[in-house]
Amino acid sequence: MAVAGAIAFVAIVATVLVTLTDIGLRTASQLMVPFTGHRATWAIPGVVDLSQLLVLVAAALSIPVAFYNGKHVVIDLIDVMLSKRLRALSALCGAALSVWLVGASLWYGAGEMAMQQEMHTTSATLSIPYVYYWMPLLAGLALSIVAIVARFALFDAVPKTDADEAPYV
Repeated sequence: MAVAGAIAFVAIVATVLVTLTDIGLRTASQLMVPFTGHRATWAIPGVVDLSQLLVLVAAALSIPVAFYNGKHVVIDLIDVMLSKRLRALSALCGAALSVWLVGASLWYGAGEMAMQQEMHTTSATLSIPYVYYWMPLLAGLALSIVAIVARFALFDAVPKTDADEAPYV
């Protein structure tokens, strides 16, 4: 999961750099008008296509990292009132439901990717095949299933409460 997190981080940094470079080039183009009498056309071609792909990579690979580290949003309003056994059952049901939902998304996404590949659909500016947009999403979903199972199997998946930490009186 560390590799997925690192790739997601690099993708976000690359998105920021591509976007800022494009803004800088466009600004410099406009600043050249008083000196040259015409506006230069400096810009990064396809910055929208690149940014969308990079953000998709970052988002898709961040999801399994969040699952593995147990960093998703949790509402523990009810969990704090449950016994440890019921919290364990709740965690098991949550993990099973998560695997089912992510698995269904993976199955549906694989079908959509196959259709995009068959139709040879590409992005507007750079003609990046849409299959390249689906690949990181499907990889992130597959890794998410692994992360959910690993989190539940390897770690104490039962949410702790303040009552668990309190000393016996």
